[in-house]
Amino acid sequence: MGEPGGAGADGDPDSDEAGGVVGLGVFFGLAGDGLSAGWERARLAGEVRQDITVNGLFTLIASAARAREHAPEDADQVLTVLIDGLRPRV
Repeated sequence: MGEPGGAGADGDPDSDEAGGVVGLGVFFGLAGDGLSAGWERARLAGEVRQDITVNGLFTLIASAARAREHAPEDADQVLTVLIDGLRPRV
């Protein structure tokens, strides 16, 4: 596995030496199809912002998870801001 805070052999900080995805990448690989389909349904229904792609959503989730590791006392506020920012603009 890659060094903490480092990158695997492929240069990806979320991969191991053999290039396999670890951590959040495993989650996204397993949940990605369902999350992607759900996000697209919500976009089509106008329930979430139209300008955020599913890849952008994955990035936001990963960022919030990493922020929780570094500042757990701020985790609730970070999640609230993230969710508020996903709501559609009126």
